[in-house]
Amino acid sequence: MNINCNTLFIVLFSAVMILLQSCNHKESLFEKSLTFPENATLEENIDLASRVTPILKQLEWQKLEMTAFIHFGINTFTNREWGDGKESPSLFDPVEFDAFQWVRVLQDAGLKMLIITAKHHDGFCLRPTSTTEHSVAASPWRDGKGDLVKEVKQACDSLGMKFGVYVSPWDMNAPSYGDSPKYNDMFNQQLTELLSNYG
Repeated sequence: MNINCNTLFIVLFSAVMILLQSCNHKESLFEKSLTFPENATLEENIDLASRVTPILKQLEWQKLEMTAFIHFGINTFTNREWGDGKESPSLFDPVEFDAFQWVRVLQDAGLKMLIITAKHHDGFCLRPTSTTEHSVAASPWRDGKGDLVKEVKQACDSLGMKFGVYVSPWDMNAPSYGDSPKYNDMFNQQLTELLSNYG
C-alpha cells in the first residue's frame, strides 16, 4: 500500500478533529437537568434539551423495565379492597405461602424487581414489629413466628431479583394516627426497623 505523507496527515488530522468534537460534545452534556438561558431561541433550547442525560441511578431504574408491586395482606383474607384497621390478625394464615414460587414466577414473566407492601393503610404489618400488635406476630401463621417480608427478601436475594418495600404512611389501626408527633415517631421507628433488618 502506497500512502503519501499528505494523505496520512489528512487522515490523522480528521481523526483528531472528530475525537475533539466528541470530547467537546460530552463536556456540554447536562446530567439530570439544566436551566434554560432566558433569551435562548427555540432551536437553542431544543439543542440544550437534547443533551440532558440521566444519572446512573435513573438509567439503572429504566433497565429494570418491569417491577412487580405485590399487595398481599390482611385483605387477602377478608376479600375486601379496603381494610379499616379493625381486622383480626387471626385471619392472616397463608398456609401454602412460598416466597420462592412468587419470585420464580415473576422472573419467568420477565420481571426484575419485586416490591412488597410491608404495611398498607389498614396498619397490618407483614413482619413482626415492636410498634404494634397488628402484625403477623399475632396471627396463627407460622405459630406467630413468621416474617413474610424476610422470606420474600431471602427468596429475592437467593434468586437474584431486586427487592423493595412499600409502607403506607396512613395507618388506620394506629391509636396515634392524627397526633402527628406521636405518629411520626412510630412511623419512623417502623421505617428504621425495615431498613435496618431487611436492607
